[in-house]
Amino acid sequence: MNVLRTIRILMNVVLLVLAILHIAGFITISPTLLLILATIVLISIFFTRRAETKEKHEQKE
Repeated sequence: MNVLRTIRILMNVVLLVLAILHIAGFITISPTLLLILATIVLISIFFTRRAETKEKHEQKE
C-alpha cells in the first residue's frame, strides 16, 4: 500500500508542477489535458483510499 501512496503523491506533485509551469507561461498545455490528468489523480486517490480502508477493516477482524 505504501507504493500506491508514493505513486499518488508523485502524480500530485507532477500535476502541480505542470499547472504552475502552464500558468507561468513556460509551457503550453491544453487545459483539457490538465483536467484529464487531474481526473486521473482524483480517481487514483479514491481507489487507493478505498483499498486502504478495506485493508484496515480486514486487519481488525
